[in-house]
Amino acid sequence: MKPRIELEQEQIQLLDKALRLAYTRLIDASALRGDQFHALRDSLIAPMVAAILKGEKDLWRIARPGLFVAYDMLAHGKLTAPGSQSAAA
Repeated sequence: MKPRIELEQEQIQLLDKALRLAYTRLIDASALRGDQFHALRDSLIAPMVAAILKGEKDLWRIARPGLFVAYDMLAHGKLTAPGSQSAAA
């Protein structure tokens, strides 16, 4: 079981904004469809929370590690990119 992390209200707001920023960046770059985001959500959040817990307040610096995880997952076939065929097709 993963340890429970308690965030303060300001930290939750930073996480929400950074997650929205990452989502928008992935959609705008055509790297992800909106319906694929749920598959990435937890993977995006973990490095963002780590940055917030280290005291980071800059949204891009919080969002960036999550984006790296997302692009890594796409590059290694852990998530199918928009327009590509899945292995089940």
